[in-house]
Amino acid sequence: MNKNKSKSIHKIDISKLSSPNNLKKKIYKGEIILFSGLNEIIDIKNVIDLYFSYALKKSLNYFLNDLKTNSSQLNDDFLKLQELVKECKLIKYIFCRLFSKLEFKLNDLYIDSICLRHSPRHKSKSLGSLKPVGSHRDTWASNIYQQINWWIPLHDVDKENSIYLAPYYFKKKILNNSSTWNYKKHKLIPNYPSVPSTIYEIDKKYKIPVNMKFGEVLCFSGNHLHGSNVGENSRLNIETRTINLDDTEKYILPKNIDSNNKIIQNKWFKNILNNNTLPKINVL
Repeated sequence: MNKNKSKSIHKIDISKLSSPNNLKKKIYKGEIILFSGLNEIIDIKNVIDLYFSYALKKSLNYFLNDLKTNSSQLNDDFLKLQELVKECKLIKYIFCRLFSKLEFKLNDLYIDSICLRHSPRHKSKSLGSLKPVGSHRDTWASNIYQQINWWIPLHDVDKENSIYLAPYYFKKKILNNSSTWNYKKHKLIPNYPSVPSTIYEIDKKYKIPVNMKFGEVLCFSGNHLHGSNVGENSRLNIETRTINLDDTEKYILPKNIDSNNKIIQNKWFKNILNNNTLPKINVL
């Protein structure tokens, strides 16, 4: 296992992963993993590129270089594209292959929607149903603490248009709006945030931006504070979250230190094999 320049992100070539059983233990302790060597990401991009051609009448790469992204028709088409990705059984099957390589138990693995996100260049509007979000923990929204996040760019990204994490806050409280955020409002009100966020933006010195090459996969606990950087170039990425139900018995999980949201969103997560809903989980 090698560390990248940030010294907080551990880079692992999947072909050299010697102990998958220790992987989750590291994630729940707060380690951030950057995987490489997963051919499944190429397959996922190829499927999504076909959807781009169908829904937007242009390739994914052409879309990234197209400066005209603010039309209402394009936004409608991108919404359609996002739904195609969410409902795609082939993409879910490819994720099954990926998780099998990591020796995750598929019969006990529950997955959130597989989402395509567009993050715009600076001073431009985002497309689709997901907008760039400031610093947040995903656990403020889900209230499930064995949640693991998977973040996958569909092209190379750098510190200007990638994701950032703030591991300094993994076990430190921070003021946030989880007590007033409402998921139903997110579904009903345009531009309402998809997750709660911090009351004040955190100091830049705590943000670790992640430079990533296409084909790499970022993996981290949903309890990590993170957000999106917006720079001179737009970004397309795939993201999802997973939960293994029996991890509560096998690992020491992160604790709730600052969430005031009491709703457990187990209904977001479906079994990756049979689509059954995640059973209710007690908040720790």
